[in-house]
Amino acid sequence: MIGWKVLSEVDGKEVVCEVIGQAVADETGFGIPLYYNGHIMMVWYEDNEKIKVIDRN
Repeated sequence: MIGWKVLSEVDGKEVVCEVIGQAVADETGFGIPLYYNGHIMMVWYEDNEKIKVIDRN
């Protein structure tokens, strides 16, 4: 998934972010490290939550 562009909610709005690392999971869901607007952030999702993929490089 590294390099993929995905739609994610950041600061209350949906934006296109780039996946920059491997997903990790715990008992409550999973997290994906994303790059957006000069920042790297870990975005957490609930189990079975769907993520819209914009581009797969």
